[in-house]
Amino acid sequence: MPNHRRDSLFRKRVTAAACVLGLCAMSTPAQAACSVSSTGIAFGAYQPLTFASKLTSADVLTTGTVSVVCNNIVTFGSFTIALGPSTVSDKGSTTIPRYLANNKGGESMKFNIYIDAGRSTVWTDMTGQMLAGTVPITVGSVTQDLPIYGKIPGGQNTLKAGSFSGVLTMTMTYSP
Repeated sequence: MPNHRRDSLFRKRVTAAACVLGLCAMSTPAQAACSVSSTGIAFGAYQPLTFASKLTSADVLTTGTVSVVCNNIVTFGSFTIALGPSTVSDKGSTTIPRYLANNKGGESMKFNIYIDAGRSTVWTDMTGQMLAGTVPITVGSVTQDLPIYGKIPGGQNTLKAGSFSGVLTMTMTYSP
């Protein structure tokens, strides 16, 4: 049975499923476990207009890192990490594009996270669009850092000034 672990892309959320099942108090050998976390992605300033005489702006690109830590692995395995949709009140739940909410109100900003440096494959929860380990999980303990790529498309010239933010959920599936 695959192990699932959910963490936020921008804020880490700790889940104690073992305690809920009553396994915390048991004295057993260390169990195999994997966790996933992210540095988060900061795009910096977005300029809706490149110059006063132009109506479009340039894409804003950034990178981030997703870290996978597995401990006490007893058999070789692999993993995938799915990324859920953004959930912004004025746009609903969507993956392509995703949206960041403006803290001052107004229109939300389009953006997305990609699994390739060319930013051609959006990171989703669909097979072939999930982040996957570059090497199999080996016996023992291993840490693996995986790059992710962000993009705010240019041309969003109707956005109000403000701070844009959002939270996405990662789901890791480990297959021994």
